[in-house]
Amino acid sequence: MSHGLILFFDATVLLGAFLIICILVPAILSTSIHRSIGWYSMMAAWLMYSSSYALLIGLQEGEEEPPRGICLAQTLFIYPAPVLAASATLCYYVEFYSIVSGLKCPDLAYAHSPSAATRRISLAVIPWILWLLTICEVSLVILSGDNVSLLERAEHRFYCHLRLDAPWIVSAVLDFLMALAIIILQVKTGLSMYRHWHLFKRLTQTDREVLVTIYIRFIYCTVAGVFTSILCAVALAALASPKMDCLQVLYPVLPIMFALSFGTQKDLRQTWLFWRKPEPYTSIVFHHHTLSTTQNLSVQVQHEDLSDSSGSESQKHGDDLESEFSSMSSKVDFLQDVRLVVGAKVDISRVELQLMSINQISVVKEANSK
Repeated sequence: MSHGLILFFDATVLLGAFLIICILVPAILSTSIHRSIGWYSMMAAWLMYSSSYALLIGLQEGEEEPPRGICLAQTLFIYPAPVLAASATLCYYVEFYSIVSGLKCPDLAYAHSPSAATRRISLAVIPWILWLLTICEVSLVILSGDNVSLLERAEHRFYCHLRLDAPWIVSAVLDFLMALAIIILQVKTGLSMYRHWHLFKRLTQTDREVLVTIYIRFIYCTVAGVFTSILCAVALAALASPKMDCLQVLYPVLPIMFALSFGTQKDLRQTWLFWRKPEPYTSIVFHHHTLSTTQNLSVQVQHEDLSDSSGSESQKHGDDLESEFSSMSSKVDFLQDVRLVVGAKVDISRVELQLMSINQISVVKEANSK
């Protein structure tokens, strides 16, 4: 394998890991950035994916074989890493799809139910369980028989592997199935948004543009899923045709694609542009919950409207407002979950969210009844 291809492979690996670290560090340390646990799981999975390919950097060339310990460690990580990244991305898509499909549900209170929280945690943990199981599978293959002697630096010299086809076949098939599931979920999400677009007709044009922008970001990730499927097919074909090994130089490109997709949100960009004054956010929900959502609610409750009404009309008006507030509060809780998953940003100068608490409404109702 040429020196130039090895340099390209190493540079791509390091760039992908660097970009994801630049996304994770501010998201973890900043108090103004909030993401769901599934988002953190997915980004950590792609960081692990890049790191698994970086273990042999500096030892890829030369006649001498790399140390057996490093080669063994990379072999244990190189096969499970694609399974981890693909499953974490799939679970994140499941989380996103459940929220989008929930927009058509009139009762949005389920978003903060214990079962919903358990589901989100499970979706974040499952990929890492699969990762550990795949490591155990590779370990059993290596330890069974005399397969330790089959550890070697691959002919393309990008990384160490096991001179057996079985681990590659298992990893490639699992990745292909997960990528296919991601594509199916993307299509179902688009159909769900199209069929229930009437739910978003009350939004302004700007708000709808925000929603479409989010969906385009996920389409971009779906393209990455298709790209993953092609690479899985290439991996299987390379088993029969060693000449196709050079195409594996494209493996580290995937983390870069995901970093560009999920690391370009406005709140993440503002964290690095520290010399600029951040935009002010004055809304109750946005100020307390990091200023991100995919939808804007405008509920204006004014004391004058209640005090100017007659006694019976004011009482009825107060009841209507209390009911509306309860509905809006449920939607706000739900939309906070949407904000955590997609990390959408909106310009608060265009949003007006003024909610009067139930206690305040009750006080006004009581005063008017007297």
